[in-house]
Amino acid sequence: TGVLAVYSHNDNYNVTIKNFSSVDYSTLNYFPLLILDDIADVSSGLKNELKNYLVKGGNVLLIPNKEIELNSFKNFFSEIVNAEFNPAVQDEVRVGEINKTHYIFNNVFDKIPTNIDLPTTKSYFPVSYRTQSRTEYILTLENEIPYLTVSKVGDGSFYFLASSLKESSFSQHALFVPVLLKIAENSQFLSPLYYTIGKNERISLNQNSYFSGDLEIKSNTGDLAFIPEIIKSNSTVSLALHNNIVIAGQYALYYQNKILKPLSYNYDRVESVTTFYSGNEIRSRIDKLGFESYFSILTVNSSEGNKRIETILKDKELWRLFLIGALLFLLIEILIIKFFYRAYK
Repeated sequence: TGVLAVYSHNDNYNVTIKNFSSVDYSTLNYFPLLILDDIADVSSGLKNELKNYLVKGGNVLLIPNKEIELNSFKNFFSEIVNAEFNPAVQDEVRVGEINKTHYIFNNVFDKIPTNIDLPTTKSYFPVSYRTQSRTEYILTLENEIPYLTVSKVGDGSFYFLASSLKESSFSQHALFVPVLLKIAENSQFLSPLYYTIGKNERISLNQNSYFSGDLEIKSNTGDLAFIPEIIKSNSTVSLALHNNIVIAGQYALYYQNKILKPLSYNYDRVESVTTFYSGNEIRSRIDKLGFESYFSILTVNSSEGNKRIETILKDKELWRLFLIGALLFLLIEILIIKFFYRAYK
């Protein structure tokens, strides 16, 4: 299909193709984006699984078949999206508006011509989105019916195209590829820019993480490699590093000798935990280096030490002498001007 062609030739995406009748619902959480292409019926089981998937942060793109089981779609949209799904309208309509400010179109256009030829559809399914549905229009038909939308469902995003690709010229239009790539791009789990050493932060891998073997973390310099602990909870996966990383730098998470994701570690910007030499250790090092005649160690919490410190500070208070000297020289200058200058005149 046109959808498969977009992703199958792109090395940035791993595509798994499943027939609706053979889908194992327990594996849905292993994928960041589910594309339901040419779907005719949303069974109650699929509806419940998609709801759980979306609420936990998954992403779904639904493209209907021309012929659908209307009640199943009505139930799905009413319960999941808070919208009213209506029967198909047989009418050829052109896309009339692009939501250029939507994140789907970020960095897609340098400039959009005013007379751009937009895709058309021979039929479409009108959906009435309620205010509470948290829905954004991405593409709108000339009759103001939403054509491509995205709705927030829990922590996830539900994308809906209001017609079958077989009824529309959308899959042959220049918009098709960037829209699908942007949907996939925005469905990826966003990792922190960096982790902080000493905070023992877990690395979250989201629902799409499924591994049949060990993961490994390696430093880019090659001087550190270890296997993190994998923690699974509520269909999510995270990694516990147990403070194995103590040096700031660049690292990477490997799976089957391939980089799964890069990792950056920085030192805590707050004052770090410091260690100090004891007084005896400092004396020992000074004696060892032969500097005992140049340094002396004072204990500040003793009366003798405090007196020594006061004496040292007082001995170095030279500002009074400079002030007295400045006043003395000023007085001498005044006397010279007063007596010698007059005598000279």
